[in-house]
Amino acid sequence: MTKNAIAITHVCFEDLGSLHQVLEQQGYHVTYIKAASVYLDRIDFLYPDLVIILGGPIGAYDESDYPFLKDELHIIEQRLAANLPTIG
Repeated sequence: MTKNAIAITHVCFEDLGSLHQVLEQQGYHVTYIKAASVYLDRIDFLYPDLVIILGGPIGAYDESDYPFLKDELHIIEQRLAANLPTIG
């Protein structure tokens, strides 16, 4: 059975690196989402089996410059409250 993983990226040059292959070997289908280019609040992040939030030069307190961080922090809160696997 295929499991779903979503990786949220912040800069165009970042990806999961070797973790992508490991996840695929473990039966995951990996989808990348660019945090700044989609409406994160319109995606059901309780659905994926795994969510990975990648790093970058943006900090959690840079919300005034990067408004999508508010939605991203909400995603993390929801997943942790539901005890769902989340990395990042």
